[in-house]
Amino acid sequence: MGLMPGLGLAMLLLAVPGILALAAKFAFGPVPADYHGEILSRAGVEPAPAVLTILGAVYKVLAGALAAVALAIAALVLVVALGDVRWPLLVVVAIALLVGGIAAFIMQGVERATGVRTPWRRAAGLTVLVLAGALLA
Repeated sequence: MGLMPGLGLAMLLLAVPGILALAAKFAFGPVPADYHGEILSRAGVEPAPAVLTILGAVYKVLAGALAAVALAIAALVLVVALGDVRWPLLVVVAIALLVGGIAAFIMQGVERATGVRTPWRRAAGLTVLVLAGALLA
């Protein structure tokens, strides 16, 4: 394996802990999340306990989905590294665009609509890292 493909695979693996960190934030962080709380506060809304229960459940589902994304990327990188195939990189690109790209786009819209800083930059950064890594690999 050449330098560029190796660098690409390393970039993909570098994204995995970043995605897991996002998963942990939603699995173990406050409900509502800091920026969600600020949006609600600016709107003068105090969420009812049932709303917090629902948000907590959605956060845990999101955390599981993000952890699955990280695991999938790591597994696909392993398939590429151990074999002579490149098709798993197309799956990685699809995952990055469907999860990270959409998340960044939606969160950027929420930030524009509310004036509250959302983590769209982190999602976009991880997405670019994954896309660049897949391209180099």
